[in-house]
Amino acid sequence: MLALSCADRLLPSKSEANRLQKKLPKCRVFFFEKHGHSLLLEHGVHVSSIIKCSSLYRHSRRYHRVHDYIPPSATDMKEADKISRGTMLKTCPAMYSTMEDGAVVRGLAGLPEEGPVLLVGNHMLMGTEIIPLGAELMRRRKVVVRGVAHPLLFPRKARTRSQGHDLFDFLNLWGGVPMTYRCMYELLAAGEFVLLYPGGYREALHCKGEEHRLFWPDQAEFVRMAAQFDATIVPFGVVGEDDLVNLLWTFDDIRSVPFGRKLLRGYSNHLKLRDTQEVIFPGAVPKIPGRFYYRFGKPIPTRGRQDVLTDRRAATELYFDVKSEVEEIIAYLLEKREEDRYRSILPRLLHRAVRGSKTEVPAFNP
Repeated sequence: MLALSCADRLLPSKSEANRLQKKLPKCRVFFFEKHGHSLLLEHGVHVSSIIKCSSLYRHSRRYHRVHDYIPPSATDMKEADKISRGTMLKTCPAMYSTMEDGAVVRGLAGLPEEGPVLLVGNHMLMGTEIIPLGAELMRRRKVVVRGVAHPLLFPRKARTRSQGHDLFDFLNLWGGVPMTYRCMYELLAAGEFVLLYPGGYREALHCKGEEHRLFWPDQAEFVRMAAQFDATIVPFGVVGEDDLVNLLWTFDDIRSVPFGRKLLRGYSNHLKLRDTQEVIFPGAVPKIPGRFYYRFGKPIPTRGRQDVLTDRRAATELYFDVKSEVEEIIAYLLEKREEDRYRSILPRLLHRAVRGSKTEVPAFNP
């Protein structure tokens, strides 16, 4: 691992880093663009965070994403707050949960205290809901949610620019793992809080008019895996992307123009995706920010549900129960957000200007 000071005026650090990288093919280079010669003595440079982001810390010969993971420290939390501050200010997430008696309350009191827990919900455009979700669960419940994401988000990069970290590094720092059954199996076996989006990239890169729609597969594998470890399934829904951006084009628009299919296929081959996958990032323009609304449904325990493991019909029924619950939550949030006086960013800014920047902004009554 090399940490490079781009503003070093004493030594030619940049050219030396390029030379060393050629000599050390497996070396990872971190570029710190605004730091000088005494890099490790300057404010904002944390070696422990860099080591964790680059997946270099391990207990054995090879790095293991589940067993070698270290939760974020207080320093890591401050760095994450800097990155997420803009998103949190724009979206001002309002979170609700459902108690055992079915009552909907503001906050996260309805979530289970201990794992294993499988959080299953819907993606919004580009996965914009993940940062507020992870930040709020860590801040309010001191819980690290281990997200299961597309392998495309875990590239083997040789160089990282900006202030030493980027989005991909923070996925590692916050415990993200590639979407494989083995990773899910090991996370649930370890009693973790696992975040799963069955709709995957198809929901995150949806077309125009497909906001808040589910694109879940027919297989009920995550239900059987949860039952195997007596995990609690918590369905959740989130809305608000339509108050944040306007879509200009999507892969569906590109596919309809001449040579569009060929372009999509070439881009997917460049990303080394399977033949059945077509991925291209949509174009969007920002709107005057609205607000994100989350609601966690009533926890569904799988302890004692051996029928889910042995009977395919029982597993399918539970799977569609979870899916229908997510759809009902989305419909609930879309309806209730119309009652929120602070849905637009201007009333929220006025409220915080009067009450203080750290004051929780009110939302609709559940």
